[in-house]
Amino acid sequence: MAKVNLKTVRNHLEQLTPEEVMTEIENLYRKYPVVQEHYQSELADDTNPLLEQYKAKIRKAYFPKRGKGSRRNSQVRKLISDYKKVAVFDYDIIDLLIYRFECGVEALNLKPVRQERHYQALLVTLREIIERIQSKGPLEPFRERLEAAGEEAPVEYGFYIEVRRLLDPLLGN
Repeated sequence: MAKVNLKTVRNHLEQLTPEEVMTEIENLYRKYPVVQEHYQSELADDTNPLLEQYKAKIRKAYFPKRGKGSRRNSQVRKLISDYKKVAVFDYDIIDLLIYRFECGVEALNLKPVRQERHYQALLVTLREIIERIQSKGPLEPFRERLEAAGEEAPVEYGFYIEVRRLLDPLLGN
């Protein structure tokens, strides 16, 4: 079976009546949670409820009520990836990425780890934040949070130095 592309889908939808298109969308909404979350973001007055849900999940990954935080980067990456699929505004994606960076820095300050990969994962997130701000988003709403997280960055594995090297040009320091 050949892969269906966007052009094929558009042609299919053009053949349908408006009522059939409505039924098609309703079926997708009922069947796929990602479609439900997308419309929640799209149609809500404010995307904050969904954004706050994802922030709470990230916080829980780093700081569970019981036991140690897993700090599993794969778990946090999946949460961010899932949010990117339903987010309507780049601003909200930047906000969630910064939140992940803040939680990661806080966790490393509370309990430093010996594996460099935890520090590298946060640097990857910081690079994405900077790239998104430079290409799509405003800096000013996030300036204070980035400055604070950058100052709190731990020194292990040259992390603080690399964070400052990445942030200072963006922040004009």
